[in-house]
Amino acid sequence: MSIRQNLQVAFGALLANKLRSALTMLGIIIGVTAVVSLVSIGEGVESAITGEIEGTGSNIVVVVPGSEFQSNSGNDLLTLEDAQAIEDEVANLQAVAPQYTGTAQLIYEDEASLVTITGTTANVVDVLTIDLELGAFFTESDNDNAERVIVIESDTAEDLFGQLNPVGRSVRVNGVRFEIVGMITSTDGTITGGGAATAYVPLNTAYQSLFGATTAGGTQNPVTTVAMSALTGDDIAQVADDVQLLMRDRYDINLNEEDTFTVISQDELLDLVGDVTSILTLFLGAVAAISLVVGGIGIMNISLVSVTERTREIGLRKAVGAKYHHIVTQFLIETVVLSTLGGIIGVILSLLTAWGVNQTDLFTAVITTESVLLGVGFSMFVGVFFGLYPANRAARLHPIEALRYE
Repeated sequence: MSIRQNLQVAFGALLANKLRSALTMLGIIIGVTAVVSLVSIGEGVESAITGEIEGTGSNIVVVVPGSEFQSNSGNDLLTLEDAQAIEDEVANLQAVAPQYTGTAQLIYEDEASLVTITGTTANVVDVLTIDLELGAFFTESDNDNAERVIVIESDTAEDLFGQLNPVGRSVRVNGVRFEIVGMITSTDGTITGGGAATAYVPLNTAYQSLFGATTAGGTQNPVTTVAMSALTGDDIAQVADDVQLLMRDRYDINLNEEDTFTVISQDELLDLVGDVTSILTLFLGAVAAISLVVGGIGIMNISLVSVTERTREIGLRKAVGAKYHHIVTQFLIETVVLSTLGGIIGVILSLLTAWGVNQTDLFTAVITTESVLLGVGFSMFVGVFFGLYPANRAARLHPIEALRYE
């Protein structure tokens, strides 16, 4: 028979046992839906995280206390002098912004909001992406004079003031009165460690009016982060290396000793996110692929039943001249049609799953051509792999014994 005739026979056999065919495809449908959906969600999560990191600014390098992302003990903070040394001695820098961060409660009349207070300099607008909606950012003069001014995020402004313009109004920060000079667009955090609700105040104001911060050596100028931006993307790696060498020299760290600080570049963080999400997506996809294997076993089982039911038909075909490869082709086409239909239905369900995820606005699930081809291709492979044994068994039946089969 031709391929067209084999396809007609395959579809006829499937339609003759609709419920059995549907139940047989169920494992393939679930497997393909799970694989394509999880891959698309993984792509979406990676894209969302990458977008957040890139949205904090461009060409960023930060220095934080502690080794290998471990939190510091509170006695090994960096200092303002470290930030000044970096600005003076490291080449290819656009700006340096030391930061001292703590938590505080903002109160306006009967409303209160818990935020992350970041004391920093006016240079921070040249390092991080800060979108000013109302008013202005504080100036270097405000920092020099330790003015009690504050810049809040739009979400915080809505919590405290509703639809009122917050600029020019006063809030109490841990009981200290501050004037709001600007409102910025809310973010979901930054590479420098800011939380979902961040407010900026001049660094000297943070020292004097809010935190009373000191380092272990008694210096009155501690910082929790030194953020900087390289002039170009090509300068990031060199800036990170130069900063590490400078800091090791400042803290007299020997060659065989571990750093007491961590230098993180934006590129390194993006690479780390990509590696982690890729491994996670691969792992979840492999787990989901188990459903495809289970579906393949179901196809093999039903194919063996079909061979038994159609033994006399097979004997008749062989008696009138059907060769081994004719019988194998017939049964393989039936299993491949079954698994491919399951794969197509699975892809359609995964598209609906991605659409549902996208309606949540948490992130955008990305259905790629590669994931669709992977799902359908693997389902076809399952059909061929698990259909070979039943097809081979059917083709090896002796025509006389097959015709005598009751």
